[in-house]
Amino acid sequence: MPKRFLSKLQLKRLLNNWPLKLLSVLVGAFVWLVIISLADPTDTKTIYNIPITIQNEDLLTKSGKSYSVEGGDNPVVNIRVTASSSVTRELKVSDFTATADIKEMVDINGAVPIRVTCSNSAVSDSQIELVNSAVTIRYEDIMSKNFIISIQSEETPPEGYFVGSMSANPRTVRVTAPSSVLNRIGRVVAEVDVSQLTESTQIESALRYFTNSDEELHLDTYKDTRASTSSIMVGVEIQTMKTVPVMISQEAVDELKAQVPEDYRYTGHSTLPTIQVKGLKSRLADLTAVTITPGSLSLKDATEDKVFELDLNYFLPEGIELMDGQESLFIVTLFVDELVVRNFIVRSLRLIGEEDGYRYEYEPEIPVSIRGLEDDFAGFSESMISLTVDVTDYANIPGKYVLQVDVHCEDEEIFTPLPGPRIEVTIKAEAPPTRSRETTVPPTTAPTEPVETTAADSTLPSLP
Repeated sequence: MPKRFLSKLQLKRLLNNWPLKLLSVLVGAFVWLVIISLADPTDTKTIYNIPITIQNEDLLTKSGKSYSVEGGDNPVVNIRVTASSSVTRELKVSDFTATADIKEMVDINGAVPIRVTCSNSAVSDSQIELVNSAVTIRYEDIMSKNFIISIQSEETPPEGYFVGSMSANPRTVRVTAPSSVLNRIGRVVAEVDVSQLTESTQIESALRYFTNSDEELHLDTYKDTRASTSSIMVGVEIQTMKTVPVMISQEAVDELKAQVPEDYRYTGHSTLPTIQVKGLKSRLADLTAVTITPGSLSLKDATEDKVFELDLNYFLPEGIELMDGQESLFIVTLFVDELVVRNFIVRSLRLIGEEDGYRYEYEPEIPVSIRGLEDDFAGFSESMISLTVDVTDYANIPGKYVLQVDVHCEDEEIFTPLPGPRIEVTIKAEAPPTRSRETTVPPTTAPTEPVETTAADSTLPSLP
């Protein structure tokens, strides 16, 4: 009984002034919180440059697109974390993971939400505030295009040598890249150094890319960009130089002489140029002149000088070129002079086919005509003319015959004999000599030598 009574008494005491007692509990809790806050206060810390991982990027690459993150290819996010100082004090960048999932890109402008989590269990997602809540993804088509490779060299070979030609192998390069990168490429260049070359050779050259404004592009710095090759082989042909004259071939000269009318003559041409050409050593070794070939000039029916403009390139042998700066066109004048005819009296004649025992008689003076240039006749005389008559068919048949005189000159390139006249030749048999019956020469005396009669003596009358 007493025990039960004490329990009620105690309960009564406990319930007595309960608001006051509740207040004291609350005050105690507050005091405890104050003590805790003073010992480990709440703090807000900013964490900078947390790397953002782009997730499900294959959704773009599989569809043939390239993407880039606005602001750079290595996006980061800054956050603010509010927690007790004992927690924030230990926080670092590696405690946080930031992601941006392409699947969540619903914004037409390419905005993808950023999600940040913390590996520290003392920090909840609600305590993390993102300074920038989204990352912007830019995407475009990946395209391919072939570019012709140009070859250039700012150097020159040693003195006396020249670059003949340069060829690329391969001649084109295929570039695959985002359209924005591809559209910036204006030209592709392979540079070669020829400053020490004296022989033709092959040189490996790295490819360089430039915009139309000559800004160099480094493809390896662009995402999703590649080329079919990074270098090519460049064939460099090294040539040498030679100075040679221009000449008209003998065949062409003969053709020109045959083309002028009978009373005219091709007498030469104006001075032809001496030119500089370049080519491989092996080709230049045998080149002594650039020759104008038959058919390039014509004097058909020409009775006066004719002027022609010719192109040297037409006459150069294969593999030979004019030096830079050498004019290809030149003028040549072909000279045509009228011929004159001069008449001469010739007093000597040679018989062909005469026989002993016969005498041949004809007129002692034979007129002939010679065609040539007026100036050339200044040094011409009858002694330069020779005449012949062929009597072979009648040599031993006495009678009178009208035979053709053949006229010849010492230099028939300059002087052209006209056909000779026909003259009357009388052939007579000579009487045999009479034998003497008396011996007039004593045996001790040397016999008298008979007088030798030559064909010329028997045929030519004495000259007055």
